[in-house]
Amino acid sequence: MEGDVIDSQDDRRRSLVRGLIQGTLPPAEAAATARANGLLPGGRYRAIRARPGGSVQPFALARAVAATGGGADGRGAVATVIEGDVVGIVTSAPDVPAGAVAGLGAVVPLAGLDSSFRLATRALETAIAYGIEGAVDIDELSLRPAILTEPQLGERMVGRYLDPLRPLGAFGDTLQRTVHEYLASGLRVHRTAEVLYIHPNTLRYRLEKFEEITRADLRRMQDLLELWWALERRKLDVALNRSESE
Repeated sequence: MEGDVIDSQDDRRRSLVRGLIQGTLPPAEAAATARANGLLPGGRYRAIRARPGGSVQPFALARAVAATGGGADGRGAVATVIEGDVVGIVTSAPDVPAGAVAGLGAVVPLAGLDSSFRLATRALETAIAYGIEGAVDIDELSLRPAILTEPQLGERMVGRYLDPLRPLGAFGDTLQRTVHEYLASGLRVHRTAEVLYIHPNTLRYRLEKFEEITRADLRRMQDLLELWWALERRKLDVALNRSESE
Protein backbone atom coordinates (compact mmCIF):
# COMPACT_ATOMS: atom_id res chain seq x y z
CA MET A 1 0.00 0.00 0.00
CA GLU A 2 2.77 2.47 0.98
CA GLY A 3 4.67 1.67 -2.21
CA ASP A 4 1.54 2.35 -4.27
CA VAL A 5 1.19 5.77 -2.62
CA ILE A 6 4.83 6.64 -3.36
CA ASP A 7 4.46 5.52 -6.97
CA SER A 8 1.29 7.60 -7.32
CA GLN A 9 3.01 10.70 -5.93
CA ASP A 10 5.94 10.27 -8.28
CA ASP A 11 3.58 9.83 -11.23
CA ARG A 12 1.89 13.13 -10.32
CA ARG A 13 5.25 14.89 -10.01
CA ARG A 14 6.36 13.49 -13.34
CA SER A 15 3.10 14.59 -14.97
CA LEU A 16 3.49 18.10 -13.53
CA VAL A 17 7.12 18.47 -14.55
CA ARG A 18 6.55 17.05 -18.02
CA GLY A 19 3.54 19.33 -18.58
CA LEU A 20 5.41 22.44 -17.44
CA ILE A 21 8.60 21.84 -19.43
CA GLN A 22 6.58 20.99 -22.54
CA GLY A 23 4.14 23.89 -22.05
CA THR A 24 1.12 21.61 -22.41
CA LEU A 25 -0.68 22.28 -19.10
CA PRO A 26 -3.61 24.75 -19.15
CA PRO A 27 -2.90 27.70 -16.79
CA ALA A 28 -5.53 26.75 -14.20
CA GLU A 29 -4.38 23.13 -14.06
CA ALA A 30 -0.73 24.17 -13.92
CA ALA A 31 -1.41 26.50 -10.98
CA ALA A 32 -3.42 23.93 -9.02
CA THR A 33 -0.98 21.09 -9.61
CA ALA A 34 2.02 23.28 -8.84
CA ARG A 35 0.47 24.37 -5.54
CA ALA A 36 -0.24 20.75 -4.65
CA ASN A 37 3.46 19.98 -5.17
CA GLY A 38 4.76 22.81 -3.02
CA LEU A 39 5.34 25.40 -5.76
CA LEU A 40 3.95 28.93 -5.76
CA PRO A 41 1.81 29.55 -8.88
CA GLY A 42 2.97 33.17 -9.01
CA GLY A 43 6.61 32.35 -8.29
CA ARG A 44 9.56 32.48 -10.65
CA TYR A 45 11.52 29.29 -11.23
CA ARG A 46 14.11 27.76 -13.49
CA ALA A 47 14.13 24.38 -15.18
CA ILE A 48 16.92 21.93 -14.43
CA ARG A 49 18.10 18.89 -16.33
CA ALA A 50 20.67 16.69 -14.64
CA ARG A 51 22.50 13.50 -15.50
CA PRO A 52 23.81 10.99 -12.97
CA GLY A 53 27.44 9.99 -13.05
CA GLY A 54 29.74 7.61 -11.23
CA SER A 55 27.87 5.77 -8.48
CA VAL A 56 25.02 8.31 -8.34
CA GLN A 57 21.64 6.78 -9.15
CA PRO A 58 18.90 8.79 -10.91
CA PHE A 59 16.36 8.76 -8.08
CA ALA A 60 19.02 9.68 -5.50
CA LEU A 61 19.99 12.62 -7.70
CA ALA A 62 16.33 13.64 -8.03
CA ARG A 63 15.97 13.64 -4.24
CA ALA A 64 19.10 15.79 -3.88
CA VAL A 65 17.80 18.31 -6.43
CA ALA A 66 14.37 18.52 -4.77
CA ALA A 67 15.88 18.80 -1.28
CA THR A 68 18.39 21.57 -2.04
CA GLY A 69 16.93 23.46 -5.00
CA GLY A 70 14.12 25.28 -3.18
CA GLY A 71 16.13 28.21 -1.90
CA ALA A 72 15.45 30.03 1.37
CA ASP A 73 12.26 31.85 0.42
CA GLY A 74 9.88 28.89 0.48
CA ARG A 75 9.14 28.75 -3.25
CA GLY A 76 9.89 25.03 -3.26
CA ALA A 77 11.37 22.64 -5.80
CA VAL A 78 10.26 19.45 -7.50
CA ALA A 79 12.25 16.88 -9.45
CA THR A 80 11.66 13.51 -11.05
CA VAL A 81 13.29 11.06 -13.44
CA ILE A 82 12.32 11.19 -17.10
CA GLU A 83 14.03 8.86 -19.58
CA GLY A 84 17.09 8.45 -17.36
CA ASP A 85 17.69 12.16 -16.71
CA VAL A 86 16.59 14.11 -13.67
CA VAL A 87 14.25 16.90 -14.71
CA GLY A 88 12.88 19.44 -12.32
CA ILE A 89 11.80 22.92 -11.35
CA VAL A 90 13.97 24.77 -8.84
CA THR A 91 14.39 28.17 -7.26
CA SER A 92 18.17 28.14 -7.00
CA ALA A 93 21.12 25.97 -7.98
CA PRO A 94 20.93 22.72 -6.00
CA ASP A 95 23.76 20.75 -4.46
CA VAL A 96 24.39 17.75 -6.70
CA PRO A 97 26.51 14.74 -5.71
CA ALA A 98 30.03 14.38 -7.07
CA GLY A 99 30.08 12.89 -10.54
CA ALA A 100 26.70 14.34 -11.54
CA VAL A 101 26.20 17.32 -13.82
CA ALA A 102 23.17 19.58 -14.04
CA GLY A 103 22.19 22.34 -16.45
CA LEU A 104 20.09 25.27 -15.24
CA GLY A 105 17.87 27.35 -17.51
CA ALA A 106 16.73 30.95 -17.16
CA VAL A 107 14.53 32.21 -14.32
CA VAL A 108 10.95 32.49 -15.61
CA PRO A 109 7.30 32.29 -14.47
CA LEU A 110 5.79 28.80 -14.43
CA ALA A 111 4.29 29.42 -17.87
CA GLY A 112 7.75 30.00 -19.35
CA LEU A 113 9.42 26.82 -18.14
CA ASP A 114 9.37 25.24 -21.61
CA SER A 115 11.90 27.80 -22.85
CA SER A 116 13.88 27.53 -19.61
CA PHE A 117 14.06 23.76 -20.09
CA ARG A 118 15.48 24.15 -23.60
CA LEU A 119 18.24 26.32 -22.14
CA ALA A 120 18.79 23.84 -19.30
CA THR A 121 19.24 21.08 -21.88
CA ARG A 122 21.79 23.16 -23.79
CA ALA A 123 23.62 23.91 -20.54
CA LEU A 124 23.72 20.20 -19.66
CA GLU A 125 24.97 19.16 -23.09
CA THR A 126 27.63 21.88 -23.08
CA ALA A 127 28.83 21.05 -19.58
CA ILE A 128 29.13 17.35 -20.45
CA ALA A 129 31.05 18.18 -23.63
CA TYR A 130 33.50 20.40 -21.74
CA GLY A 131 33.89 17.89 -18.90
CA ILE A 132 32.31 20.19 -16.30
CA GLU A 133 30.66 18.65 -13.24
CA GLY A 134 28.18 20.06 -10.73
CA ALA A 135 25.33 22.50 -11.35
CA VAL A 136 26.01 24.82 -14.28
CA ASP A 137 24.01 27.97 -15.02
CA ILE A 138 23.37 28.65 -18.71
CA ASP A 139 24.60 32.22 -18.17
CA GLU A 140 27.93 30.99 -16.79
CA LEU A 141 28.66 29.21 -20.07
CA SER A 142 28.66 32.41 -22.12
CA LEU A 143 28.85 31.52 -25.84
CA ARG A 144 30.07 27.95 -25.25
CA PRO A 145 26.70 26.36 -26.14
CA ALA A 146 27.01 28.00 -29.56
CA ILE A 147 30.60 26.81 -29.89
CA LEU A 148 29.38 23.27 -29.27
CA THR A 149 26.63 23.46 -31.89
CA GLU A 150 28.63 25.35 -34.55
CA PRO A 151 31.67 23.10 -35.14
CA GLN A 152 32.32 24.32 -38.69
CA LEU A 153 32.50 27.92 -37.55
CA GLY A 154 34.81 26.86 -34.74
CA GLU A 155 37.07 25.02 -37.18
CA ARG A 156 37.37 28.19 -39.25
CA MET A 157 38.38 30.17 -36.17
CA VAL A 158 40.94 27.53 -35.20
CA GLY A 159 42.30 27.54 -38.74
CA ARG A 160 42.56 31.32 -38.69
CA TYR A 161 44.22 31.85 -35.30
CA LEU A 162 45.73 28.61 -34.00
CA ASP A 163 46.73 26.39 -36.92
CA PRO A 164 49.41 28.89 -38.09
CA LEU A 165 51.18 28.24 -34.78
CA ARG A 166 51.60 24.50 -35.37
CA PRO A 167 54.75 24.67 -37.54
CA LEU A 168 56.48 26.50 -34.67
CA GLY A 169 56.36 23.45 -32.39
CA ALA A 170 56.94 24.21 -28.71
CA PHE A 171 57.14 27.95 -29.38
CA GLY A 172 53.74 27.78 -31.03
CA ASP A 173 52.34 26.10 -27.92
CA THR A 174 53.91 28.87 -25.85
CA LEU A 175 52.27 31.55 -27.98
CA GLN A 176 48.87 29.81 -27.70
CA ARG A 177 49.12 29.64 -23.93
CA THR A 178 50.26 33.26 -23.84
CA VAL A 179 47.26 34.64 -25.75
CA HIS A 180 44.95 32.39 -23.71
CA GLU A 181 46.24 33.87 -20.46
CA TYR A 182 46.20 37.37 -21.95
CA LEU A 183 42.49 37.07 -22.69
CA ALA A 184 41.79 35.37 -19.34
CA SER A 185 43.57 38.25 -17.54
CA GLY A 186 41.42 40.88 -19.18
CA LEU A 187 44.14 42.03 -21.63
CA ARG A 188 46.24 43.30 -18.70
CA VAL A 189 49.91 42.99 -19.54
CA HIS A 190 51.37 42.98 -16.04
CA ARG A 191 48.74 40.55 -14.67
CA THR A 192 49.35 38.15 -17.58
CA ALA A 193 53.11 38.40 -17.10
CA GLU A 194 52.70 37.51 -13.41
CA VAL A 195 50.59 34.47 -14.23
CA LEU A 196 53.15 33.25 -16.80
CA TYR A 197 56.16 34.15 -14.60
CA ILE A 198 57.74 36.23 -17.36
CA HIS A 199 58.81 39.86 -17.77
CA PRO A 200 56.19 42.19 -19.28
CA ASN A 201 58.54 42.91 -22.18
CA THR A 202 58.75 39.17 -22.89
CA LEU A 203 54.96 39.08 -22.94
CA ARG A 204 54.82 42.01 -25.35
CA TYR A 205 57.29 40.25 -27.63
CA ARG A 206 55.18 37.09 -27.67
CA LEU A 207 52.00 39.04 -28.41
CA GLU A 208 53.73 40.84 -31.27
CA LYS A 209 54.95 37.52 -32.68
CA PHE A 210 51.43 36.10 -32.47
CA GLU A 211 50.08 39.10 -34.36
CA GLU A 212 52.83 38.82 -36.94
CA ILE A 213 52.23 35.12 -37.58
CA THR A 214 48.40 35.18 -37.59
CA ARG A 215 47.94 38.74 -38.87
CA ALA A 216 45.57 39.32 -35.98
CA ASP A 217 45.15 42.66 -34.25
CA LEU A 218 44.82 42.17 -30.51
CA ARG A 219 43.46 45.70 -30.17
CA ARG A 220 40.52 44.89 -32.44
CA MET A 221 37.41 43.56 -30.70
CA GLN A 222 36.40 41.28 -33.58
CA ASP A 223 39.81 39.60 -33.60
CA LEU A 224 39.71 39.16 -29.82
CA LEU A 225 36.27 37.54 -29.97
CA GLU A 226 37.28 35.23 -32.81
CA LEU A 227 40.49 34.28 -31.00
CA TRP A 228 38.54 33.47 -27.83
CA TRP A 229 36.15 31.34 -29.92
CA ALA A 230 39.12 29.47 -31.44
CA LEU A 231 40.69 28.81 -28.04
CA GLU A 232 37.41 27.54 -26.61
CA ARG A 233 36.86 25.31 -29.65
CA ARG A 234 40.34 23.85 -29.20
CA LYS A 235 39.60 23.26 -25.50
CA LEU A 236 36.32 21.55 -26.44
CA ASP A 237 38.05 19.30 -28.99
CA VAL A 238 40.56 18.21 -26.35
CA ALA A 239 37.73 17.39 -23.91
CA LEU A 240 35.77 15.45 -26.54
CA ASN A 241 38.82 13.45 -27.60
CA ARG A 242 39.57 12.62 -23.96
CA SER A 243 35.98 11.48 -23.43
CA GLU A 244 36.08 9.24 -26.51
CA SER A 245 39.31 7.57 -25.37
CA GLU A 246 37.98 6.75 -21.88
